[in-house]
Amino acid sequence: GDHPQSLGLFGQATYQAFKSLKLVAALRLHKTWAYQARFTNHTKTPAEVTLRAEYAEDQVRVIPRVAAIWQPTAQRVFKLLYGESTIDVPLELNSLNLFDGNPLKPEQVKTLELVYTENFNWVGLTASLFHNQLENLIVRDIGLADPVTHTEAATVIRNTGKDDTTGLEFTLQ
Repeated sequence: GDHPQSLGLFGQATYQAFKSLKLVAALRLHKTWAYQARFTNHTKTPAEVTLRAEYAEDQVRVIPRVAAIWQPTAQRVFKLLYGESTIDVPLELNSLNLFDGNPLKPEQVKTLELVYTENFNWVGLTASLFHNQLENLIVRDIGLADPVTHTEAATVIRNTGKDDTTGLEFTLQ
C-alpha cells in the first residue's frame, strides 16, 4: 500500500497590545492525501488473500490557537490559552478498519487553560486550571470471538464518543 502523505502549514502572529499585555494567534492548516491500505492474510487459507482499501480525507483541517499573556509585574504572569489539536490515525491502526467500510477518524482535542505563574526569590509557583474536550479517541477492545469455546481472541479498534476532563495542576520550581 501507499505511505500516507500530509502537508501542514503554520503561521503565528504576536501583538503587544499594552506594555503588560501580549496577544498571540496561531493557525495550522493540515491536509492528508488519500492512500491505499493493503492487508495480506496468511493464516486462514493456504492461498494468500490480499485486500485493498482506500482512505480519503477530502478536507483541509483548520487548527487554531490563541493566547492572552498579562504580566503585571516582573514576577507575576497570567495566561489565558485556547488551542485545538488533531492527531492523525496511524496507518497500522486504520488498515483493518478500512476493509469493513468504517475507517477511523482523527482524534481531536480542544483545550482551554488559565495559568498563573509567580516567581519568588527562592521558588517559582505555577498553577494551571484546564478543561479539555476530547473527541474520536481511538480505543482497542479485546474480546473472545467465541465465548463458549474461548477460541480466537478478537481485537476491535474503534473511535469512542466524547470525553471531557477538567483539572488543576500545581508546579514548584
